[in-house]
Amino acid sequence: MILRKAYIENCTKKITVLFLFVCMAAPAFSQDDKSASLAQMFTGYQQHNFQEKIFVHTDKTFYLAGETIWFKVYDVDAYFNMPSNISSICYLEIIGNDNKPVLQTKIGLEDGKGNGSFALPSSIESGNYQLRAYTNWMKNFSADFYFHQPITVVNTLKKFSTAGIIKKDTGAVIQFFPEGGNLVYGLPSRIAFKAVDKNGDGIDCNGKILDEENNAVASFQSFHSGMGNFMLTPLASHHYHAVLKINDTNILQDLPAIYNQGFVMNVTDNDAHTIKISVRSNYDQSNAFVYLFVQSHNLVKSVKGNAVTNGEAVFFIDKEMLGDGISQFTVFNQDKQPVCERLYFKRPVRNLVIDAKADQSSYSTRKKVAIDILSKDQAGAAVNAGMSMAVFQVDPLQPLQYTGIQDYLMLVSDLKGTIQAPEYYFNSSAEAGEAADNLMLTQGWRRFNWDDILQNKKKYFEFLPENEGPVVEGIITDKRTGAPAKDVTAYLSVPGDIFALKSTVSNMNGEIKFNPNDFYGKRELIMQTNNQTTDSIYRIDIANDYSDKFSSLPLPELELPNEWKNQLVYRHINVQADNSYSTEKKRRYYPLQLSDTTQFFGTPDKKYFLDEYTRFITMEEVMHEFVSDVRARKESGKFQIRLRDENHDAFFEDAPLVLLDGVPLFDADKIMAFDPLKIKKVEVVSRKFYAGSLVNDGILSLQTYNNDLGGYQLDANALVVEYDGLQREREFYAPVYETSADAANRLPDVRNMLFWSPDIQATNGEKKQLVFYTSDITGRFAVVVQGISATGLAGSTMFTFDVKN
Repeated sequence: MILRKAYIENCTKKITVLFLFVCMAAPAFSQDDKSASLAQMFTGYQQHNFQEKIFVHTDKTFYLAGETIWFKVYDVDAYFNMPSNISSICYLEIIGNDNKPVLQTKIGLEDGKGNGSFALPSSIESGNYQLRAYTNWMKNFSADFYFHQPITVVNTLKKFSTAGIIKKDTGAVIQFFPEGGNLVYGLPSRIAFKAVDKNGDGIDCNGKILDEENNAVASFQSFHSGMGNFMLTPLASHHYHAVLKINDTNILQDLPAIYNQGFVMNVTDNDAHTIKISVRSNYDQSNAFVYLFVQSHNLVKSVKGNAVTNGEAVFFIDKEMLGDGISQFTVFNQDKQPVCERLYFKRPVRNLVIDAKADQSSYSTRKKVAIDILSKDQAGAAVNAGMSMAVFQVDPLQPLQYTGIQDYLMLVSDLKGTIQAPEYYFNSSAEAGEAADNLMLTQGWRRFNWDDILQNKKKYFEFLPENEGPVVEGIITDKRTGAPAKDVTAYLSVPGDIFALKSTVSNMNGEIKFNPNDFYGKRELIMQTNNQTTDSIYRIDIANDYSDKFSSLPLPELELPNEWKNQLVYRHINVQADNSYSTEKKRRYYPLQLSDTTQFFGTPDKKYFLDEYTRFITMEEVMHEFVSDVRARKESGKFQIRLRDENHDAFFEDAPLVLLDGVPLFDADKIMAFDPLKIKKVEVVSRKFYAGSLVNDGILSLQTYNNDLGGYQLDANALVVEYDGLQREREFYAPVYETSADAANRLPDVRNMLFWSPDIQATNGEKKQLVFYTSDITGRFAVVVQGISATGLAGSTMFTFDVKN
């Protein structure tokens, strides 16, 4: 519990430091008690509910089985979009329509960045999938906050069909959204609408609003992506419905409920610099007062109060006050109850500008391509940034579409559902501005619940931030009753040449949490209790590391048009050829950079390599003849092991911590019966040792030749599991044709993915140059660069070049 408490305190300190900036960034608000109270409650809630955002840059979005998905992870805070160091691990999964994972991995993060890959197996089924990503801390919140990227996989090694799909039923749905959330009799309201097909894509529609006598009172026409709006003043005692046409199909649908009394709001651009928010009400106007609460990215921007005069209260907000991207306007009545709410989009004025260009507009096959990259701010000043770059072929299978990191952080991540072509809303045209406002009206979303804020609810966080490596979780139960077992000491070991050992004490719910050091690849974990003191009555179960919560985002069925057939066959042949000739080169990994090559107890006081001595056939002889700091003798028919205390030149009274390849052993008789010929090394720590909840009278560490316990039989109640460590970083392989002899190599080069560079660091205004070579594939190729600065400036760019014979 000491370890857990220190760990939580460390995480809390990091979050608190960030929120000092949050509080400093909050502007002044109207100086009345209720305004101040709302601002303080909101800020307090956000400080307790720190938010992260994950963005993943994938190399492309269409793959065949046998290809590799390359990706770069960006982890930022949800307030300033600055790279976050709260989490050191990101979880990534490929999941299908049934929410079952096909592939899973963990990526180490440093300063909010990490990268990795998925090798798509030959067993994968053709279909549309979601690549989703999140941290352990994000598992405390809704899965809708996870990053989601749709990808398409076709397995040409299995039977599949390219038959064109005839859509007999579009599954069209239309929804109506009153601005601010309410329709009230007698009050003019703007009503937005959105029409989508079964896949959630917007579709054009038009129609009329009719009353109960079928008199037309309003008409509407979709403007962009199935969205639009119209004005309506509902009259008392009347009922309204919509009649519309979608794809030559007539649809009849009621409007949302209309209230006899209430509040409505209307948000318009007053001029180029200010926003007008009008709040209307038909309640008794005596002493009526309303408050407008404005926040951007969970930071309070303004809290204003105003009297309702002649049924209306008007507020004006300076656009400069708002943060870039999405802001939220909430109206409270005089009893501090939220009554209206809507979103507002401010086109970002701060962004990372990435200048990237190739040295030519077209190339021959197997030729050198040089791309220069420079990062700067919107004013043209150089900015240090971390970036990633992908170069891939554009064809009917792989469209020239991608979600930019700024589009995601400033728009997509703060809205509910699927956003088609988010980059459209960032252009400066009046049409894009109108479409963005319709989007705000129809896809309202927020990362909190006002009831939680107003009632000052403190959420219990089940999952800790993993800012010092993975957190392994489990539960201890009493085998006799099945009930959780509290206050039980448990040990976790990661055997190996440099092994890890952690201990913890179960809480009142029997839960245990370990924070082992970073380790890579699949490793064997051993979890156990001290069976010599607990009489083997406890059972340990390990928790699933990956999230069991899923979003409701629609995933369309795979459609393979007939015209794709030849392209798929061509791609299939190329993938098989590439894998056949480059198998070994594609399995190269970067060497691990181990920060610490000592055991958890540091440098031992004594170290014995037994091959340097005469080998004996019993452990008792080894200890007696060589390891003078160890005393092993029988008392009452059982062996007792004690170590010499070097500080007092006497043997400790209690048993030491005895380890075999990092696994604690508690039965001295079994230790002394072990075959010493399997022991390579003996290390002794001849002093009291403190580590978290571990307090021991010294340490006796035995290591076998293969670090595999040498056949030692663990207690039957020990839990041994294969556990996913961090993914090792794989090298992206691409041939180099520096000489004419290289270019004349007769091995085919049929790569459609020419280049992937996930860790581009632009510093001090220096231009970075990246070099790669074209393949034997001709056609158009896209270059996509994404990046973010340490101050939260995000940006991306894209251009194309041609490869010809």
